[in-house]
Amino acid sequence: ALLQALWGSTQAEFLDDLGRAAARHGGSPLGAASYLRATVRAGQRRHVTRRWRAVLAACVVERPLARQWSDWVGACRRDNAEGTQELIVRLAADGLWLSDLLGIYKLSARERQALQDALLARTEAATA
Repeated sequence: ALLQALWGSTQAEFLDDLGRAAARHGGSPLGAASYLRATVRAGQRRHVTRRWRAVLAACVVERPLARQWSDWVGACRRDNAEGTQELIVRLAADGLWLSDLLGIYKLSARERQALQDALLARTEAATA
């Protein structure tokens, strides 16, 4: 129950970030561009990062929680009928997020923005 509550509150905040990204920049709240923006933002907020670390660690040992996360990601992709370019953006966003969570790459603000811009260009090209 505790892990489920942690997942629920952490995901709810992420869904709010998705909605704000879509409202600010257009597009679907669950689309790849909104996902990228919200994921990059989540990786830069310490209080959110701590909770996501706990969720990530819990998913390693609590497979039902990992399946719930996987099901949510699958539903986002299905509901948005996304192709290869959007999947590349989602996977790159997840890699950047994981790097932020674990402190793997030490990116400058300029590098982070350049990556985000390059990935957003992929989503725009896919919808053009």
